[in-house]
Amino acid sequence: MMMSGGGPTPLPVVAVRTPAGEERLMPPRLWFPAAAMAASLVLAATAGLTLGVIAALEAGVPRDQWSATVQAHGELQLWGWFAVFIVVLLFEFIVRLNGRPPVPLTSRVLVLSLLGGGAIASATGRFIDVAGQVMVVAGAASMVAGALLLVAIVLRIRPARPLRVDLHPLFFRTGAVWLVAAALAELVASRNLSSGATSFDESHLMAEFFLRGFVINVTIAVALRAFVGHLGLPPVPVERQRVLWGLVNVGLVVSAVGSTGFGLPGFPALAAAGDLLFAAGLFWATWALDIARAVRSWRRRPHRAQVLVPVAWFALVVYAVTLSVQAVLVLTGGVPVTLHETGATRHMLALGFVAPLLIAMSHVVLQRFLIGRVVGENWLTGAFVLLIIAWPFRVFPPLVDDSIGEVTRGLMGAAGILTAVALLVAAAVAALNAVAARRYVRSLRRLHGSAI
Repeated sequence: MMMSGGGPTPLPVVAVRTPAGEERLMPPRLWFPAAAMAASLVLAATAGLTLGVIAALEAGVPRDQWSATVQAHGELQLWGWFAVFIVVLLFEFIVRLNGRPPVPLTSRVLVLSLLGGGAIASATGRFIDVAGQVMVVAGAASMVAGALLLVAIVLRIRPARPLRVDLHPLFFRTGAVWLVAAALAELVASRNLSSGATSFDESHLMAEFFLRGFVINVTIAVALRAFVGHLGLPPVPVERQRVLWGLVNVGLVVSAVGSTGFGLPGFPALAAAGDLLFAAGLFWATWALDIARAVRSWRRRPHRAQVLVPVAWFALVVYAVTLSVQAVLVLTGGVPVTLHETGATRHMLALGFVAPLLIAMSHVVLQRFLIGRVVGENWLTGAFVLLIIAWPFRVFPPLVDDSIGEVTRGLMGAAGILTAVALLVAAAVAALNAVAARRYVRSLRRLHGSAI
């Protein structure tokens, strides 16, 4: 039980029973989520951020391959890290929040392999002259297959309650559909490469589908139920959930229709209006979820998630403010957003909010879904602190330095190094917990024999 406003708030506990004699005390391969989390973090910290730091410093990259380096970095971070990590958490949360049995291990491994393997193949192909195009297209096709399989799995999990009283399953489903849209955009864009890079406008739209569509919808789906128990926040009425779903998803659609790429003519004012709607959705989510209540709970010896999640959420509010300001400037004066400003704003969402939130929620996942405690919890919190330190160095210098001078490049590179260290620490903690879970299962097998 968690305390909320002086009274207990029940946590959703699901017990899935099979016929006597075959009863299992835990999901199969208890260690698997932590191991998959660790693998995605290592990929991001090594390959993904190595390319990111090189691109930020513009060191050792031929001029005609700078865009390919940036896009390969983005693919490894979005698809190799975020997609794999978030889908791992999705598989754990969606069944528990709806009272369903675990997703079969084979299905989970296949989805994660298609997403992560596709990212590695596509990023590698951007630097290969012979057969590089084939590898990029094959990698994108693998991402499409993984996203489609994820949609099929999510749609088969029946909601615990009708959508008319609780929309959180709809956010899961919508997020999965946006992941398919992002993968299809990646596949279409990959057919036309120039020095290993796709069109900037098309790459930008793919990233927006991924971050604003997939990541934000899945985050809200988890927040609507898990935040109630773990952060002591009040349930969100379904009417407010409908407004939230509409603002976020309609805003993204309007913004996409107004953009360029994939044959779209481009209407900057329409894209800016969509950005305003999307930003309004983020403000609405902050109010509807009552994140401020979690901050007020800090006076009552809160557990770590109650502190870390609101700190990460602060970057989401900063992102919404920045997006709103940029949209208003476009609507009132036609002031365009530069390439580096676009990248800085996106990193405000990805590095400032998503990355710390994933580490913050790892405190909950590794404790509740494995053995009941987190091995190396202080190190995991330290990784979160490093990410909070890193993201302003990546985000704010490009917003104030139009020329992107040496100091700005140096700060961006430092942010990449800090982030890499944070992710390696988090990966080590996840791996330690995977080992602990495996040992725990073995000890229970010795005690209970075939019952586990």
